[in-house]
Amino acid sequence: MSARGSEVVIVGGGILGCTVAYYLTELGVTPTIVEATGIGSAASGLALGGLDPTGGAGIPGPVAPLALESLRLHSDLHASVKEETGLDSSFHFLSHLTVALAEEEVPPLYHRMEWQRQQGFPARWLDAGEVLALEPALSPDVVGALQTDNVGMMDCAHHMATLAAVLRGRGVRVEHAALQRIEWAGDRVAGVRLSTGSLSCDRLVLALGPWSGMLTDLLGVPVPVEPLKGQILRLRLPGADPSNYVSRLGMYVAAKRDGLVWAGTTEERVGFDTQPTAEARDHILRSACRLRPDLATAEVVRHTACLRPLAADSLPVLGPVPGRDGVFLATGAGRKGIELSTGMGRSVAELM
Repeated sequence: MSARGSEVVIVGGGILGCTVAYYLTELGVTPTIVEATGIGSAASGLALGGLDPTGGAGIPGPVAPLALESLRLHSDLHASVKEETGLDSSFHFLSHLTVALAEEEVPPLYHRMEWQRQQGFPARWLDAGEVLALEPALSPDVVGALQTDNVGMMDCAHHMATLAAVLRGRGVRVEHAALQRIEWAGDRVAGVRLSTGSLSCDRLVLALGPWSGMLTDLLGVPVPVEPLKGQILRLRLPGADPSNYVSRLGMYVAAKRDGLVWAGTTEERVGFDTQPTAEARDHILRSACRLRPDLATAEVVRHTACLRPLAADSLPVLGPVPGRDGVFLATGAGRKGIELSTGMGRSVAELM
């Protein structure tokens, strides 16, 4: 096998690996990306693309500063990419309605609203009448909703396509290959052995998403990340034109600019199974119809399933690998992988 070289090799061509590459090129470094299937071909190209940094695992808590900064970076990145390529990833700001359908769901939302205001987010409580005036298609059982303005939404497939175009234009090469092992010079990385040959490098970024657990054997260091399956339905409902991103108890309904209503999602610990299931479809439809009864007549246009990387503590795994010089991990963001990609990607690039 022939030996080739690159100053930095990034293993993983999902949103996180590509975002690390983007910020490295901003710093004058041109990495090589190693990707086994295709850029953004898994969860990165199939996710909803909702970017709300005021909720989710670790928020309020240790993830909050990263999430808040990530949203700001998304806005900057999308503007820069559009200027450079002329392509639009459909990133935009909108309101997020977190709906309560029972009185016991209200107190946690009030608590969240106070925290959001402390972070500078426009947030207010809407009573039932205000909610239905804003979104008449929602369930008449609505008790109220937390309205959070200035959250983001984008089309992930378009974003990956535009990001890939930028990276190509900046000279980033994609090696379509599988990682077989990491090569060392003592405790320092020397390169990687791929299915297509050896590739030497001075620094290595491992952004393997849900497959990160395999790195435990390759690194000799525990990487406690497992796949978390999530399924999404894309629905066609003629005349549906809600303006907001609506969720309740971790489930959501969002009208996207593709003209479809997206509904999801599930959290399934079933290993590497990526098959859509009838059980998940029925669960998502029930939850969606609980929020919006009119969706009972919607046509299911597409049903997808993908895997997110879930760390044992539900927090991102980010930074240099202990005892392994020149190796960096970027994984474990769970359901917030798309949202945190900019903050995580820039952090890794700057840590180098």
